Amino acid sequence: MNLPSTREIILRLKEVKAEKKLSVPRIQRMCEEAGYYMAINTFRNVFAKGSENDSFSYEYTIRPIAGVLLPAEDPEDEDVVKELEILTEKIKRDREEYNKRIEYLNRRIKAYQEKVEEQEKLIKELLEEIK
Repeated sequence: MNLPSTREIILRLKEVKAEKKLSVPRIQRMCEEAGYYMAINTFRNVFAKGSENDSFSYEYTIRPIAGVLLPAEDPEDEDVVKELEILTEKIKRDREEYNKRIEYLNRRIKAYQEKVEEQEKLIKELLEEIK
């Protein structure tokens, strides 16, 4: 999988900002609501003209903004969602199978208990007859 460069991500962030008519303060608030706190000047620098040629920390600057503005565009996120759906379905099937197995074993336990009770009753009757 070929991941986009930081430059490509910044260009896409600028496109989304223009398409959605978002202001820099609004993007900052959106990031804060998602738990990412950065100075307003950081946002201004990222969205400044020609900033795609500047150097930014991907982990601490670009990634949080991209996570808010481009969440569905991250191919890794889509893969993770698909994988989670598959695993969730597998867990559901496994849980159903487990519950069926538990029910079966509980019926077997009950049958054995009834058999033991019958045998205890029979032993008691035989002991009474011997006396």
